Amino acid sequence: MNLVEIKQGFSRGGHYHPFTSSHNLILGKVEYMEFNTITLEEEKVICEAPFEIVVAPYVAHLLTALNDVLFIEIFKNKYDATIFPKYREIVNKKILEN
Repeated sequence: MNLVEIKQGFSRGGHYHPFTSSHNLILGKVEYMEFNTITLEEEKVICEAPFEIVVAPYVAHLLTALNDVLFIEIFKNKYDATIFPKYREIVNKKILEN
């Protein structure tokens, strides 16, 4: 379990896991993007606390803070992540812009 903060305008994620993970928003609003690496389907939604985002295995995910955000990330397995370049580039770009 991790307590994660994202400041407005920044993004987190840009990777996928071989297991299910959960992001429990407790403060703020995010633009959530996911890309299923198996079906090649992509989705984008706006989520506002309180809200639980459940991420299936092998689904790349990206959370962009629309205001200051606080969430709890939960996974039951040993941490393992594979970078998803399309989303990771967004994370890196936002770091350089701010």
